[in-house]
Amino acid sequence: MKKKSQVIQLLLSLVFGPLGLFYSSLAGGVLFTLVAAGLSAGFFGIGWFLVYPFVLLVGFLTVHRRNQEFREGERRHQDVVDAMRHRQ
Repeated sequence: MKKKSQVIQLLLSLVFGPLGLFYSSLAGGVLFTLVAAGLSAGFFGIGWFLVYPFVLLVGFLTVHRRNQEFREGERRHQDVVDAMRHRQ
């Protein structure tokens, strides 16, 4: 797992809307793209923009959570490496 950039997530979400979520979350990208498409059909094309605030929030939170998990994994790995060094 690799760290993701908040800046890239923000730019992709601003430019591509829900499609930008595919950078950080496959499930989020699919879900919000379908919701936006459904709302666009019902609200004469403006549905895409109704989901923008939610897309930006979900993108931020998803990247934040993923990066926390990444840092936790790195910390655990470092703990194992340190434990192995002290055993020798």
